[in-house]
Amino acid sequence: MNKENLINKFIKLKGYDLREIEGCDLSDPSVVKRGLTKQEAIDVLKYSEQIEVAILGGDVYFLDHNGNIDMTHDNWYSDKRDDETTEEYIRRSINESKKYIGKYKNNSYKDFIILFEFVFGYS
Repeated sequence: MNKENLINKFIKLKGYDLREIEGCDLSDPSVVKRGLTKQEAIDVLKYSEQIEVAILGGDVYFLDHNGNIDMTHDNWYSDKRDDETTEEYIRRSINESKKYIGKYKNNSYKDFIILFEFVFGYS
């Protein structure tokens, strides 16, 4: 099984489905877009580290009391540097994602659940 399939299988039943708000074809089961709670996101980062998948970045969403999901317009990214190996980039991208998620302050959406979506880099 390739790394993309491994990640999709790992996150498919976690979090909340983001396909509809991102305009994805809901009938296509191969499209996996998940908004993950902080703990779920940390679990995915640990798994990404195990199977050596870089985190290119991600977006932040909120879940309101009515079950509606919307973007916060917050995000992060990690570009590969010219002077680093793929392995170094994978480690750094995961560490930067851990820091971003760990430090993310929910100031504007205090009464809502914050969700994180990852963009993975498969090499």
